[in-house]
Amino acid sequence: MRDDRLLQIQSSIADIRRESVSGKNDEEIKDQLRKIFGRRLVLSTTSSFLGYGTQAFLLREIVPTPYLVQWISAVFLLEMTNGIIAYAIQSEKVPRRIKNTLWKLVSASLGAVALAWGSIVLAPGVTENPSALLVQTMSLAVVAVMAIYNLNLHKFGLAIFHICLSSSLVYGAMVLKVIPADLSIAAVALTVLCQIYGTSTRKMVRSLVVTNAVNKKMVMVLDQANTNLQNLAHELHLAASIDVLTSCLNRRAMHDELERAFTACKRSGRLSICLIMLDIDHFKKINDEHGHDGGDLVLIAIGRALREFTRACDVVGRWGGEEFMCLMMDADNIGGTMAAEKLRKRIAEMRIDLPTGQIVISASLGVASYANDASVNDVIRRADQHLYAAKAQGRNCVVSASAATRPNGATAQRMLRDVHGTPQHQA
Repeated sequence: MRDDRLLQIQSSIADIRRESVSGKNDEEIKDQLRKIFGRRLVLSTTSSFLGYGTQAFLLREIVPTPYLVQWISAVFLLEMTNGIIAYAIQSEKVPRRIKNTLWKLVSASLGAVALAWGSIVLAPGVTENPSALLVQTMSLAVVAVMAIYNLNLHKFGLAIFHICLSSSLVYGAMVLKVIPADLSIAAVALTVLCQIYGTSTRKMVRSLVVTNAVNKKMVMVLDQANTNLQNLAHELHLAASIDVLTSCLNRRAMHDELERAFTACKRSGRLSICLIMLDIDHFKKINDEHGHDGGDLVLIAIGRALREFTRACDVVGRWGGEEFMCLMMDADNIGGTMAAEKLRKRIAEMRIDLPTGQIVISASLGVASYANDASVNDVIRRADQHLYAAKAQGRNCVVSASAATRPNGATAQRMLRDVHGTPQHQA
C-alpha cells in the first residue's frame, strides 16, 4: 500500500511536468498572463497623466492653449478607455467570452492612444522649435521604453502601440517634411528594438508564470502526499500498537504507555495511577469446548467491555493470551480496587453468543498502585502476583495489596469476593 501511494505521488508530479511541456494547461497560463497584463495596463493608464501632463506643461508657452487642451483631453479619454478595458481583462467577475473580445479590441485602443500621444510632435509651434521638438521626441522615447514592461504580454498590442507612437515622426519627416529625417529613422529603430526586447521580456514572464503554475500544482500534490504519508504513518503506528483481534493496545504499546505514565508521576509527585491485571477464568476450557473461534469471540467481547468500562484518560491493553491490563489514571489503590470489582461484576453478567451457543464467563483481577520508588516492572509484578492470588482463591474475584503475607509468599488481600462462586460455562 505504501509503494502504491508513492507511485501515485510520482505519477502526479510527472503529469504536471508533462502538462507544462505539452501546453495542456495553456488556458490557465493564458488567464494568468492576461491578468498580469490587465493589472500593468491599469497602473499605466492611471499614472500616464504624469507623462502627457509634463509634456503639456513644457509646451504651455509654445503650443496654442486650445490645441493643447484638446490634445490632453483626447489622450486622457483614450487612456481612461484603456483603463476600463484593462480592469475588465484582469477582473474575476467578467466572463471569459467578454474578456476574449476585449483582448482583441485592446490593440486598437492602444493604437488610438499612441496616435494621439505621438501627434504632439506635429502640434503648431513644436516643429518650428528644434529644442521643443527634441524634448517631445525624447518624451515619446521614454513612453516607448516603458511600454515594453507594461504591454509586452500583448504581442500585437505592443507592436501597434509602438508603430502608432512613432508614426507622427515618420509622417512628419517623409510626407510633411517638417521633422528631420534623423528623428524618424531613430523612431523606426527604437520601434524595432522595443519589439525585440518586448518579445524577450514576454518569453521570460511567460516562463515565470508557467513555473509558478507548475510549482503551485506541485505544492498541492506534495501537500496531499504529505497528508497521505501522515495517514500512512498513523496507520503503521496503529498497526504496530493495536492488537488486531481485540482493538486494544498490544503488549509493547501498553508497556510504553506505562512508562510514560510512571514518568509523569515521578515528575509531578501528585498523580496517582493504578494498574489492573485481568485474566479470563477457564479460558483453556472455553477453547477446548467451543474452539479457537469461540475463544476469539470471548477475547473480542472482553476487549470491548474494557474499552466501554474505562474512562477516556485510562489505557487498556491486551497483555498476552487471555490476560488484559488496564491503567487507571488519577486512581489510588482503593479507587482502582473498587473499579476492578465493578468490572468483575460486569464481566460476570455478560452473555456471549458463540456459534455453539451462549456462555457466561468470569475473570480474576489483580490490582497494584504506583509507589514513588517503584518501577514499571515492579508494579506489573505486584499486579501479576495479586492476579495469581485471585486465581488461587477460587477465581472470579479481585485481589489488591495488603500488609499480610500469605504462606505462598504472595502479598495479597482478597476483596469483595463473589459469594456465589464461579459461574459455569454454558453451551
